[in-house]
Amino acid sequence: MQSDRVLAILREVFSSLSRENPSFASLPSVIDQSTTLEALHVTDANIGELAKELRNRLGGIALNVELMYRMQKAFGGTSSGQNQYSTIGDMVRHIQSSLHHGIQNPVVVYVDDEEENLFVFRRRYAKRVNLRTFSKPDEALAFIKDNSDVVLVLTDESMPGMSGNQLCDQVHMSKPFLKFVLITGNPGGDENLMHRSLRHGRFYDFINKPLDFDKKGEEYFESMNKVLSGDFF
Repeated sequence: MQSDRVLAILREVFSSLSRENPSFASLPSVIDQSTTLEALHVTDANIGELAKELRNRLGGIALNVELMYRMQKAFGGTSSGQNQYSTIGDMVRHIQSSLHHGIQNPVVVYVDDEEENLFVFRRRYAKRVNLRTFSKPDEALAFIKDNSDVVLVLTDESMPGMSGNQLCDQVHMSKPFLKFVLITGNPGGDENLMHRSLRHGRFYDFINKPLDFDKKGEEYFESMNKVLSGDFF
């Protein structure tokens, strides 16, 4: 992930914490690579909250920001490398390094109320990816929120109770960088759907219905594999 994207995530995390945690109040108006952790009011008492929020946003990657912070405090910058963890830029580089190692067991979620599609999807891809399928979007939503190793969600658009766009909205409230692929029988049903979605960065890709696993099965897999190759966020 590019450093500017990591910095954007950190800005959003601190903004969220400042609204919910008094110890992060009165943040600097500008947060850039040179902003110190001290200026952001990061302390021994609240570093755990910061680390928890980062895990929620970025999944099950072992960021260890709390450990790095506490080691610097414990060694006072005298241990090798520990004098390099005092600014947001240091944290950005640490997160980039952690992301490089990737999630050990990334999960792909597929949501579709058509059981036949779920069956074929499992039969075709279950041995190639760590796959979980759901016919009910509310059950998928609960699973995605509770499982930090989910890196990609493929979802049908038209489903009872919750559309694919609504599912994306709900997930992105807590995991704004999780990638989604929208499966829709007709972007032309709302001819601006695809363009609006792409403009706002909502979806990583689109798949048109009806699904054609014989002709496009490998194309669907490649769309998943681009994410599974490490571009998780």
